[in-house]
Amino acid sequence: MINRIVAWAIDRSAAMNTLMIAIILAGIFSFGMMRRESFPEFELEIILVTVPYPGAAPAETEEGICQKLESAIHPIAGIKKLTSVAAEGVGYAIVEIYPGEDAQKILNEIRGAVDRIPSLPQLAENKDVRQVTMRNPAIRVGVLGPKGETSKEAEKELRNLTEDIRQELLVQKPLPKSGLAGMFQSLKVNPEQPVITQADIIGAKPFQIDVEIREEDLRKYNLTLKQVAEILRAENVDIPGGILRSEVGDVSLQSKNKGVTGEEIAELPLVRTNGEVVLKVKDIATVYDGFADVDSIDNVNGHPANVISVMRSPTEDITQITEAVHHYVEERNKTMPQGYSLEIWFDQSLYVEERMDLLMTNGLQGLLLVFVVLALFLEFRLAFWVAMGIPISVLGAGVVLIYMGQTINMISLFAFLLALGIVVDDAIVVGENIYRYQEKGLKPLKAAIEGTSEVFPAVSASVSTTIIAFAPLLFIAGIMGKFFAVMPAAVIAMLAISLFECVLILPAHLGHDVSRGESFTKWLFTPIQPLLWLVEKANQGASRCLKFVIERIYTPSLGIFLRFPLIPLSAATALLVITLVVVAQGVIPFVFFPKMDSFIISAKVVYPDGTPSSVPDAATRELEAIALQLKEEVSPEKDLYKVVHRAVGHTTGLASDGTGNNESGSFIGVVDIELVDSGERDYTSQQLISRWRELAPEFPDAESLVFSEGGGPGGPGGKSIEFKLLAPMKHMDELEAAAKDCVSFLSDKP
Repeated sequence: MINRIVAWAIDRSAAMNTLMIAIILAGIFSFGMMRRESFPEFELEIILVTVPYPGAAPAETEEGICQKLESAIHPIAGIKKLTSVAAEGVGYAIVEIYPGEDAQKILNEIRGAVDRIPSLPQLAENKDVRQVTMRNPAIRVGVLGPKGETSKEAEKELRNLTEDIRQELLVQKPLPKSGLAGMFQSLKVNPEQPVITQADIIGAKPFQIDVEIREEDLRKYNLTLKQVAEILRAENVDIPGGILRSEVGDVSLQSKNKGVTGEEIAELPLVRTNGEVVLKVKDIATVYDGFADVDSIDNVNGHPANVISVMRSPTEDITQITEAVHHYVEERNKTMPQGYSLEIWFDQSLYVEERMDLLMTNGLQGLLLVFVVLALFLEFRLAFWVAMGIPISVLGAGVVLIYMGQTINMISLFAFLLALGIVVDDAIVVGENIYRYQEKGLKPLKAAIEGTSEVFPAVSASVSTTIIAFAPLLFIAGIMGKFFAVMPAAVIAMLAISLFECVLILPAHLGHDVSRGESFTKWLFTPIQPLLWLVEKANQGASRCLKFVIERIYTPSLGIFLRFPLIPLSAATALLVITLVVVAQGVIPFVFFPKMDSFIISAKVVYPDGTPSSVPDAATRELEAIALQLKEEVSPEKDLYKVVHRAVGHTTGLASDGTGNNESGSFIGVVDIELVDSGERDYTSQQLISRWRELAPEFPDAESLVFSEGGGPGGPGGKSIEFKLLAPMKHMDELEAAAKDCVSFLSDKP
């Protein structure tokens, strides 16, 4: 059967060449069109309900928000786990649903149940119910103000400038490119549409309009603060007036009365008499634009700063976003006000580009090594066509991935790198066996048919077993399955195309008599005839060396092992036992993801709820000073840090704490440091974190001080070890004491 298939392919070599060229062109097109991202983006089977409760302590949030959320959500079907979290000023409900359930249906039911809760506190208005999406920021931009400027006017000026920068980022268009890259870009995106669709200001205090009224003025007009608040809420609205229909057309009527600035709020009426306004807000109140009373501090490289996180939507390419941001920041810094500047960090496209460069380098190195080794021991033409199996397999897999809707990301690139060393094996076996039959004197057609048919069962079995080994990864459920789905798809596609290429395309190239085109070939390679002569001489020398090894070393050794089979069996068994012992004893540690050098190191200090922001502020200042001291200690003459970002009142989401979420509260402080590229420093991120931890003092009142890495290759989330203590509300004091005992016990462990 296989003989007829191979003969059919050889008879139609033109079709096989056309197919090969089609795979190469389609693969180049697919890789050019595929979106690039740092990690796969997908929706989790988790629904998050967030209810702000400004000014409330955690105990008040638990009673006023969380208990009511649990009662409303719990009866809904399809929920696997319901967890509520009460924090300072906000309550959360984290709903995990069973795999396979209709997430959108459950989301709508939860949203309706939350809206129907009748007794939520009046201040808890801005409820948010959404399905959690695993997303990573593409890049971050810091708007840095003058050093030492901490006044409210300076804070307002910085905040307004940050909002202007954010709006300008949202209208940036993709940078024009030329050549093949420009062609792919024109096919993927509209050059007239903005390339950035989401840019969020993180950690900054939200705008707030303050209305201050003296008590005597309230008494003078027989008003209370509650009445004033109700009047403002009723007056500060846009009222639709319906539609006025006429022969000319329809006109939409609307009363525009909603103020968004302090001046507009000051003009709102407070008291009316017979329909006339007799008292406005400005008559008895001082109104000014300010910020919400939120403890939030951001400091970048010693400057007060606001941070803009530029996100990537599922349809956007990360490299196009970061290129546009880099270009914008470079140009905008030329026109920034005196003392202000823009700083970039956490550029996730660097890792994607680094992996793509590594894939390209490894692919070319593999191609060259395979070609050189085969050219040394076999013939030039055979080496060339066998080596071509590598790019054909990679490009063919790209066609499969774009059809499946996959992207170029850290996981898919890792899969390509993993399979590069496998895909060429079957082509080497088939090509070498065809060459062996040609050496016996068979004509190329007969040698190609016999050589391929003889090893096809072994080659197909080898590829099939590898495919079977990766296939179960396609059926993993949950977060891990979604995260790793692209890896088995890429590997299996490469292996399948490699098998197809070595059984049909390779024999079609090796099964023809080259003597008919020998004169043309000699003419074509005339410029490199000296090089070909050297290759031929090297081939002859390598063949003699290989013959010597086979006859003098390999054959006698094989004879000994066949006469005394217990020797190799005992050696193999001993190696297996040693391997099991080494793994079982932890000599080779087991980690789900290897510790790779990262470009972000971070320290996060957390104090008990209710701690004033001045405490973590002082702690982070000390951690920042120690980090700068560390830099002088290990790298006094070379740059070690690109950016040092200190935040109080919120986290930054950069450290790999397993959650990827931003926390907030006056009791939290974080110091994030972006390192220079690994090739420009003498210390790894792990070594720097270890030394930073050694230099850091004890913070006795802190609940935790965690040093971690972020920004580099990592997993889909989840802390290394996590356990929870549960108890009814009436035993909360005992629960807190037990948690402190656990922390104290674990802190003493190495």
